[in-house]
Amino acid sequence: MVLKTPPLSSEYTMHTDEKDGKEVLVCTVGKTVLLYDHRCIADLHAMLKKHGDWMELGSADEQKPAKENTVEAWGRSPKNPVGGWYGLKKGLRGRFGMYIPPLLEALGLAENTVVENGDLSLLLEMPALRVVGFTERRHYSHRLEALQAVFTERGTEGPGSFENYMARQWSALLTNRNQPLGRIMVAGVLRDTLSYGQREIPARLGQYAIAAAEVLARLRGNSGKKTVQSALVDEWVNNHRYEPSADVVGHALEVLDRLISLPSGLLSLWVKRARAQQWIDAVNDLKKRLASK
Repeated sequence: MVLKTPPLSSEYTMHTDEKDGKEVLVCTVGKTVLLYDHRCIADLHAMLKKHGDWMELGSADEQKPAKENTVEAWGRSPKNPVGGWYGLKKGLRGRFGMYIPPLLEALGLAENTVVENGDLSLLLEMPALRVVGFTERRHYSHRLEALQAVFTERGTEGPGSFENYMARQWSALLTNRNQPLGRIMVAGVLRDTLSYGQREIPARLGQYAIAAAEVLARLRGNSGKKTVQSALVDEWVNNHRYEPSADVVGHALEVLDRLISLPSGLLSLWVKRARAQQWIDAVNDLKKRLASK
């Protein structure tokens, strides 16, 4: 079967064969031959059905780390049905996210979103889409920041710190970090937020920063109301306790003050929904918990 890579930049072939008594997919790209476990077709299809949403492909060579929450990462994860790599050829076990999804699409088991003419409006027609990433191109119809603002608003259910998709996504990433890396992650998002100065802070980044402030408040013993939505952060804090420095707490308080002042994408979002005061009250409650010892 002749297929095209997701960027539609090159062709490759895929056929089945048997190796050491095991059914395999033989992927031929120019003079390079890669092998994948044949069961990856059924396993990836089942995973995508359960996921029920758009998923980034995230192709990467075996020697390079795969971006988290991508098809590539799943194709080598110890949590997938085979407990690791679907790629079988040592040194060439990667590129799962490049070569397997087009095969599923050709078999009618998945859909792949490819933009050829620069019209990104089709992304706005995907109601379940919450996260998007791409390299900016001059001919694209939408800027990345504009699309991210739309998807962030879609994923915002309520004014609570974890009542939005972005905070929960950030929390999920935190669970994969040990204490030193978690501390870097918390401090990093606060620093990134403050770097905007008087420019408008994107709502997405603001929601990440609020989640980071919640981590610090919990580390200081002031968790507030624990919910199913905050469970990942609560678990991480319980397993990685440390005393936040006065500097990082000060930065978090500065961030919270900045987010409730214009220009702020989050404040604008809640003004648009006529619930700004309710959201500001929630942020002020977090500030109080964060400042208390």
